[in-house]
Amino acid sequence: MEYETVRFISWTGFRIAVILAVHYLFTMLDLFLGCLAMILVIPSAVVLYYHIPTPPKTTVQKIFNRLDKFMVGAHRAACLDAPENSLAALYKCNERGCQLIEFDLSFTSDDQAVVFHDNTVDRISDGSGSISALTWNELKQLDINAKHPKKADFPAIRVALLSEMVEECLRLDLLFIIDIKAPDARAPGAVLALYEKFPKMYEMAMVSSFYPQVIYEIRRRDQQVVACMAWRPHFCAYGDYSPQEGPTQRRYQNPLKHVAASALDIVLAGWAMSLLPYLCGLSVLLLHKDSVTSASVRRAHELDLRLIAWTVNDPVQKAYMARYLKVAYLTDTLSDDQQLAADA
Repeated sequence: MEYETVRFISWTGFRIAVILAVHYLFTMLDLFLGCLAMILVIPSAVVLYYHIPTPPKTTVQKIFNRLDKFMVGAHRAACLDAPENSLAALYKCNERGCQLIEFDLSFTSDDQAVVFHDNTVDRISDGSGSISALTWNELKQLDINAKHPKKADFPAIRVALLSEMVEECLRLDLLFIIDIKAPDARAPGAVLALYEKFPKMYEMAMVSSFYPQVIYEIRRRDQQVVACMAWRPHFCAYGDYSPQEGPTQRRYQNPLKHVAASALDIVLAGWAMSLLPYLCGLSVLLLHKDSVTSASVRRAHELDLRLIAWTVNDPVQKAYMARYLKVAYLTDTLSDDQQLAADA
């Protein structure tokens, strides 16, 4: 084959190779850009479609007009002053002028909605076992004052039904937060049934949970409900957290589950003050006190969210939250808040 022919074939082949390379390069670039667009656009479209509007601002403001004056809420109905989550504790808070009561929702084995925090009754009562394994008849026999440090000041006290606690808060004209302790499918129905029975709750109650899916389901079914999301560091991966020791008690011993839960904690930390308030239509964030800073307060204002810090028991921290950050807080004891009754 002559030289010119070889050169022609080689040059033609080279040009074809370059054209194909450029074509595939742009094809890959188009594929990349297409995938990037899908990654960005599709989730955004899903969030826009499924997001729930916040309740009317007038409804939220009716709650916070009162809370802005007092700034203090009773965590588990001020559980260091009286047996936690009890009607006796509720009455004690009312005597001291507290305007906001927080209490916890759990369920018995026979589907009774009760006011209780722990998974088991061992820590605070004279009984033992899982609350989800006990019937209401069994649970109401227990004395939840049995191990309280001030048990001498109170008689034997039983667990309250959720409906009892709500009715007493409404009768005493107290604001309240119902904190749902687990992603229980029974919770939305139990809570919304009370809203239907007591419409006054729309202007006096807030619903909270660490589980955004629970809040989402409640607000999907009733957009008038004022909702909070509770958050603390390492919630998904660890069952406890303290400023001094950090998280210590793993929820999962399986390494893969622990890593997955830790990854979810990182995601939720980013979403707590961005995606989730918009998606769920939140009005309030319940933040662990260590996460409440000037920056988080500014961010909350940008999102038109209120912050409530928990659990603030130190008098210096209380003063810092209320006077400097202008943030309401939940506390286990009202002993350092004697001015509440005077201000009322």
